[in-house]
Amino acid sequence: MSTVIGGTYGDVLDNPKALLCAAHIGRESLAVARAADITPELIQGFDIRYLDFHTQKQLEQILPIYGIIFGPHRAVKASMLLDLEKGLPCEIDAINGAVWNWARRFNVSTPVNDQVVDIIKKIQSGELKPEPANLDRIDVPQLPAE
Repeated sequence: MSTVIGGTYGDVLDNPKALLCAAHIGRESLAVARAADITPELIQGFDIRYLDFHTQKQLEQILPIYGIIFGPHRAVKASMLLDLEKGLPCEIDAINGAVWNWARRFNVSTPVNDQVVDIIKKIQSGELKPEPANLDRIDVPQLPAE
């Protein structure tokens, strides 16, 4: 999401829509991992499987955990954004694109991740700029309340 909005991880954490999108990408990535029988590695000692959610209530409960995990890195920009700022191609195909490929292989829906891949490819081609306005291009799925 740092690349989509052209900001730091702190900017993602501070923008409700960007954070929501990040949470959905995490959820979608976990669904792909489950389908592929992959156990995610710990991130800073944290089992990211606890970030999974299926309802709005669960989502609201896990959102603060993103601040705990990524808060210490508020000033960091995603490596994809750094590449693009240098005029270099980014590793979208190896990161979010890998989720896309595995999702297709295991028939898992990844709508937010797919939209982010499309946006970042358009940023890379010069069709879009990395900026918060790109969040308006992302449709986030509705969840049941409980």
